[in-house]
Amino acid sequence: MPKIPTFTAQGSIEQLAGTTSKIKMELDQNIASALAPATEAIVDYRIKETNAQDQAEALKLENDYITDFIKVSENINSDEVMSVNKDAANRYLKNQSNILINKYKSLATNNNVGIKFENYALAETQKSIFRTDKQISKNILTNLFAGYNKQKELLLITADTDESGIAKGTLKTDLEKLTIDTFTSQVSAPELKIMLDSIPVEIDLMDGNKNVIQQPRKTFYALKNKNYLPNLTLKQRQKLKEKAITIIRPQITTEWENYTASVMAGKEPPVFDMKLATEIMTKPVADKMLQEESIIKDTVINNNLILTSSAKDLNELYKNIIDESYESNTELKGQALEQHYQTILKKREDGLNKDPINFILQTNNSEIANLVSELENLKGTSVGSGPVFDSGAEALAISQKNIELASALASEQTKLGIPESQHRFMTNEQATGFVNSYIALAEKGNQQDMQTLMLSLGNDYGIYESKVIAQLKTSGLPEGAEIALSLGNSELAVEALALDTKQEKDSLKDFLERSQGNVVNKIKFNDIKIMISEEMKDFEAILRKNVPLDSSGTLPEIDKLMEFLTYAAINRMYGKDMNAENAAESAANTFMQNFHLEDTYFIPKIYDGQDISASVDGIIDKANVLKDYYLPEFNAVAFKSATERDEALLTNKMKSQMQTNGQWRNTPDGEGLVFGIVLANGSFAPVVNEKGEELAFKFNDTTYTIPGTSENFNMNLKYNEDVENVYAMGGAIKVDLEPIVVKENLKSTNAEELTVAEKKEDKKKTKNLIKNWNKYYQTDDSIIGSIKAKERLKRMNEPGYKIPNDAISAIENAATNFDGDGGFSKKYLIDSLTKIGQIETQYETKIQRGSNPEIENFYARSYWQIEVDTAKDILKNSTPVFGNNFESTFFNYAKNGNTARQSLLNLSDRDLVNLLEKDDKLAANIAAALVVTRFK
Repeated sequence: MPKIPTFTAQGSIEQLAGTTSKIKMELDQNIASALAPATEAIVDYRIKETNAQDQAEALKLENDYITDFIKVSENINSDEVMSVNKDAANRYLKNQSNILINKYKSLATNNNVGIKFENYALAETQKSIFRTDKQISKNILTNLFAGYNKQKELLLITADTDESGIAKGTLKTDLEKLTIDTFTSQVSAPELKIMLDSIPVEIDLMDGNKNVIQQPRKTFYALKNKNYLPNLTLKQRQKLKEKAITIIRPQITTEWENYTASVMAGKEPPVFDMKLATEIMTKPVADKMLQEESIIKDTVINNNLILTSSAKDLNELYKNIIDESYESNTELKGQALEQHYQTILKKREDGLNKDPINFILQTNNSEIANLVSELENLKGTSVGSGPVFDSGAEALAISQKNIELASALASEQTKLGIPESQHRFMTNEQATGFVNSYIALAEKGNQQDMQTLMLSLGNDYGIYESKVIAQLKTSGLPEGAEIALSLGNSELAVEALALDTKQEKDSLKDFLERSQGNVVNKIKFNDIKIMISEEMKDFEAILRKNVPLDSSGTLPEIDKLMEFLTYAAINRMYGKDMNAENAAESAANTFMQNFHLEDTYFIPKIYDGQDISASVDGIIDKANVLKDYYLPEFNAVAFKSATERDEALLTNKMKSQMQTNGQWRNTPDGEGLVFGIVLANGSFAPVVNEKGEELAFKFNDTTYTIPGTSENFNMNLKYNEDVENVYAMGGAIKVDLEPIVVKENLKSTNAEELTVAEKKEDKKKTKNLIKNWNKYYQTDDSIIGSIKAKERLKRMNEPGYKIPNDAISAIENAATNFDGDGGFSKKYLIDSLTKIGQIETQYETKIQRGSNPEIENFYARSYWQIEVDTAKDILKNSTPVFGNNFESTFFNYAKNGNTARQSLLNLSDRDLVNLLEKDDKLAANIAAALVVTRFK
């Protein structure tokens, strides 16, 4: 049978870690009773742990409940009904509270948590009910005041706007009833009394604010009476007074400005309340007003006389006014009045210079003012808004009235001393408005309306159209507008309107850039502009001169013209496949063919839409006869002098200046010529007679009347020769000489035309030579090169210009040797070689200027600047042109059985360079060979 296993204990009887030892057990105890204390401690611990856990869960549920319950309070406060109704609010709050309590109680993990949460939630609900009741009470009061204020405001507005006055009569009673009904149960008796007592104050304040706005001046004075608005406090009355002052002060300022402006304009001023001004304005301002009024209040009539009297009467009139000012007043006031009248005189001068039409409209009290009023009535708008364009009868009436007004303005300007050539017919503001309208149409590309707008000038200003255009140009009218109007149906006129549009200009610039591809040295817009300027240099010089006294407006006008023609040139490059130089020449010539140029003025061949080219010679003759024979009859007055006071001496000096420095120039409006003197500073001053009239005539003036007089002049004097000076220059006194020598045979018109034709042909040859020189001789082919060449060739016309004799003989020889080669005549070669020498060196040196040490010995040589490489290339590759004449001339250079040409080719570079410098004939022959082999 199996044995029962036995074990041997390996440990000791000791207390194990974590066990309880030394348990004391009495004899009457068992194990359970002995362990009771330990068990009780464990159970207490577990209970505490469970309570803490339940408490934490209950608090979390409470927090979540409170978060949702806050929204319930917010809903009550935002609801129109519940926010002011406690019953409805409490019902809603309790209902939502129960719902939320049940929601979160159901989430409790045990009954103990649920009970705890519910207790907390109910406590929070009670607090919320209390807060809600308190807020609703506040809301009810707020709502009550809002309703009260709204109803009170309605009563005040009704009383203020009710014209019958019934509402205003019952306003106090109505407000008292409203206050009592609203607040009797809400406020204490003393508080209610205060509210009722404030009602009369509120009504007075309403009346005061209304009156101070509607009648600030009357209210300002009424506030000084204690019986006016008696219920207001001192502080409230003071505030109303300050409000009245705030409203009245700018009114007083404007009225004073109008008052002084009327006085200064010579018009009877409106009544001005100086007493009120002294109370309303600050003391310094009021004192200044009083001082000014003491001087100007009696000057209206004199101001008007100074501003509107004719120029011829002005000096004497002004002197009489000043004398009277001193005679009728104290010395001190006389001085003040003189200073005032100086200001009026300056106002006249500035007004007539800067904006004469605006000046006239401000100062004229009679015919012009009536015409302006009639025009305004016709237009149904103000003059400042510009012309009205309509095809109906109304438009015709407006145009006729406009022309009538323009005629009156012209007469008034003449009376005031403005020369006819400087007349204007728009205010500066009107001119700017017209230009802006045109530019706006141009930016839209609306050519039809652009043309209509320009044509309207003829309808509205009649014979003054050209003067209006001249004024518009100074205000920025684009050049194309005038060209389109003035050149009729010419080629350039057709282009003009299109080229005034931004779209077209941008397209042309894009074309210029695009058409040149990847060319390194692209022709730019300004390059073409320079070409145009060169082509029109003579015309430009006249334009620069043709501005009396002030040339500030000349350059912008010239620049506008050049820019317009540059676009016209690019348009030809695009439409006619021209190169830049030919297009620039074409555009400039197309414009220039409309004008005839004299030394100091030009004559348009199209004037007022009519071709007057047949009258050009007659206009020139008329100007010459008047200058040479009839200056004394004009009776020009001397210019003022800062140092000389002797009128007789000034007059004699004036006559001398007219004869020696007098010139005809174009009038600013472009309608004719005006005679004047070139002053020491280079500016031009038109001469005038005692009546302020200029020595001027229009291009379409076919009469023979001396300007400024009723006398006629004799046009047959244009045939006199050897005209003697009509002034003895020593004393500048007229000499009574009558030119009597008359040509028996008149100058042939055909001969004159031939001379003009020859000039044109010469200009054409020179231009062709410059092209050839720039491309085949200089080989730079640059715009700058062409400009330099033209400038140097001009010097050949200067007094004292000479070509060295050695150059002349060399040119003669070369032209003879190469006569006929390449189709070039001897005459052409002489002309070309002469001009090439001038272009290259101006016959001042035979050695190319420079300082490059590497090529010092091989710089170009001779007057014609022949480079050694060029010379050898010609000698080597152009054998046929070096014929017998060349060999005969240079036989002494032939060596070793070779021809002169071959022997020269065999020379070293250094030897050939030195020879070109020393032998002018050889250099000229090489230059001629280059011309006949390369020029076109």
